[in-house]
Amino acid sequence: MENTTSKELESVLEAKWEEYKQKVKQGGDAQKIYQEEIWPLLLQVWKEKPKVIPTPKKFDVSIHTLGTSPEATTFAILGTQADEIYILHTEETKKFISRLENDTGKKVYPIEIGKSDVSGIYREVMKIIDKYPEKSIALDITSGTKAMSAGLGAAGFFFRRFFEKIRVVYVDNDFYDTEVRRPKAGTERMIILQSPHEVLADVDVLFAIENYKKGDYISAQKYFMQVREKTGNQRYQIFEDLCLMYAFWYNLNIQDALKKSQQIIEKLSSEKYSKYLKTLNYEYLEKQSKILSAIKEFIETENFNNKLGIIGLTETLLKLSKESLQNKQLTLSALYTYRALELLLQQRMKQMGKTFDTELLSPEEKEKLRQKLASVLNKEESNITFKPKLGLLELLLYLTIANDETVKKIFDEESTKKMSWNLEARNSSLLIHGLRIPTEKEIERLYENTEKLLKEIKKQENIETKIEAYTFDIGVLSILE
Repeated sequence: MENTTSKELESVLEAKWEEYKQKVKQGGDAQKIYQEEIWPLLLQVWKEKPKVIPTPKKFDVSIHTLGTSPEATTFAILGTQADEIYILHTEETKKFISRLENDTGKKVYPIEIGKSDVSGIYREVMKIIDKYPEKSIALDITSGTKAMSAGLGAAGFFFRRFFEKIRVVYVDNDFYDTEVRRPKAGTERMIILQSPHEVLADVDVLFAIENYKKGDYISAQKYFMQVREKTGNQRYQIFEDLCLMYAFWYNLNIQDALKKSQQIIEKLSSEKYSKYLKTLNYEYLEKQSKILSAIKEFIETENFNNKLGIIGLTETLLKLSKESLQNKQLTLSALYTYRALELLLQQRMKQMGKTFDTELLSPEEKEKLRQKLASVLNKEESNITFKPKLGLLELLLYLTIANDETVKKIFDEESTKKMSWNLEARNSSLLIHGLRIPTEKEIERLYENTEKLLKEIKKQENIETKIEAYTFDIGVLSILE
């Protein structure tokens, strides 16, 4: 049927199909007649113009699961138009490989797997993706066992989130002829399936919550933004704001964190967002907004009478220190803790009416401090010099000399000696003046003492703060309502 148009071929195929049905009704061999009279016409139709929904697309690579009816796999190979073709087959279906090559006129690469080996499918797909990371890849889930199709589909939709050129395809039909128990020839279609990860907002919500709970607030915000864009529901902006508030806060961008917290409070106060009072703890978030406001005021004014601001900032630094230590970011963890302790010691100095300025110390105070420093550092007094402002170690020792009971309760003689080694090494840190990296043990000791001092000060001042990010304690559907 050379030079026959696609429409003419389809017309011939329609007539042949009716003939085929009559022959089967008269007792003819359905499979034999199909292969001899229908299949060659179908192949010609698909080779000339594959039927693909939504639109034809040429892929660089295709991966197919192969079952005991290879025709659908043939359609998929012709539909993807791929140059590099991989066939995932079982020992039972290996015999159909040569037929696929004969029918399509293309070379294929067979890969044998167990009929229920979903993990094997993942491994093989990953190998191919690693080989062709920038190429378009079609994963055909039409044939094979249910486990094989499910495994390849799951792999495709999962990897689609990381490799944008991957697509999952499936050969379907528009009409199943019950008289001969076959799809009607000519109604077959290869469908390029939409990924539910991209179509459904529910999946993005799951990813958003997962990242939120891990403390990756920027990623969580991006997923919530995708939810808002897909659903058209602008109320998701409140979850984006929440994520950005914590992202700003834990990046020490206090001004923008406060602004976001105020926007959240304002929205939760409106009728439009009132239902989220069930989802988000309004009272909790309102307290956090007050803490952020106090931190901002303290940073701007350095007013050490602002105890809520100092404590809020100290807790923030300790949280960052703890997370950095868990991530093995030792130098960064140490710096956060050093600064947290320094803030608390400065607050104690102000509480006693003392100054950080070395020049304002009395000669007697300087002499006592010099003697204490020389003692704990095992240095000659003549080698002890002072900078314009008291450093961290000097603050600690001064407060012990001045009999600050709060500080002395945490730092006795022995712990002060140990701490002096840590604090003296501060200036030799890699991120300050030297190349030294603190040990985990040093940081843990420093963190523990700083935390104890913080708790003691909070108890004395009767201040209760909690800066941990509010964790969703609701189901996904509650968010999506």
